[in-house]
Parts: sequence; structure tokens; C-alpha cells
Amino acid sequence: MVVDHRGFTLGSNVGTVREGLTPQVMGQQVLNVVLPDDDECEDEHPWSWLAELARKQGIDVTADELKELQYEVILTDRVTQWLVTP
Repeated sequence: MVVDHRGFTLGSNVGTVREGLTPQVMGQQVLNVVLPDDDECEDEHPWSWLAELARKQGIDVTADELKELQYEVILTDRVTQWLVTP
């Protein structure tokens, strides 16, 4: 499923962009992309909206089914190497 209007940018006013950036911090940044932008959504994620996007891509799924799925952020080897290389 492609959601191309969401994303995040990393930057720093002090030091390098990598300073203080860990795989855990990067993972949380990725998760923040799918969290609601405001307090109007009562759920942790906008499940109904995500299910609607999936259905538009031909995936037959409901919001309740999405809630039951486990998920994790997996960083590529290239990103992980970038994070740990000074």
C-alpha cells in the first residue's frame, strides 16, 4: 500500500544529523508517520482510514482486522550501517 503524502525529515541545528540518532529513535520516527496528526482520532492509529486506503489498492481488509495485525519497523542494513558509522 502506497501512502506517499506522509513522511519525515531528519535535521539538526547542532552537530550532525546522526548525533543522538539510534535505530530505536529512527524506528519511532517511522511509526510517528502513521500516527494521527491530531487528537481527534481515539485509536492509536487511524485504522478506518488505513483500511480504506488498502481497499482502494484491492486489499479486502477491515479496520478491526488491521487492529489485530502485529507490525514492526525493520531498518535496512544500509540504514543501520549509516546510523552506526561515524
